[in-house]
Amino acid sequence: MNDITQQLKKIITTDLDVNVDETSLVGDIGLLEGGIGLDSIAVMELISIIEQTFGFEFSDDDLNMDAFQTLTTLSEFVTQKVSALKI
Repeated sequence: MNDITQQLKKIITTDLDVNVDETSLVGDIGLLEGGIGLDSIAVMELISIIEQTFGFEFSDDDLNMDAFQTLTTLSEFVTQKVSALKI
């Protein structure tokens, strides 16, 4: 598991007001309904924390929720954004 995934797990389990522990937050678990159940407020908080932590802003196109399907998809999305900053 990469550093970004670990950071996202920590953000979700400690910074958001959700009742989930880090051991149950595996890569393919859903983040929205049917998974850990992040609601729209929690997703907005998560976006804000990710922007502050990783130093990029979500564009309007990024807010289609595809990136938020699982921990893996979110990690891949953030990894792409962070990589683009280094170019």
